[in-house]
Amino acid sequence: MPMGARLQARKEEFPIAEIESSLDSVFLESAVAGHVTNHPRNVAAICKRYEAIRAEALPARAGADLIAKVTTEWQQT
Repeated sequence: MPMGARLQARKEEFPIAEIESSLDSVFLESAVAGHVTNHPRNVAAICKRYEAIRAEALPARAGADLIAKVTTEWQQT
């Protein structure tokens, strides 16, 4: 990954890389293999999925609080 690359998603199933003077690229991973593509239609589809997931996600602090709450409740049962 070039030093100037900006990652929008880290540790997810489909990192999206934006590199200056280049097409955006995505890395798709399955149980069998990984694949990098910069085909505009594929990149657009993955970006749309990523934005849908991100829109539903809790903020980091709220997610951590929910995990702590559920863990405490689970331990009390």
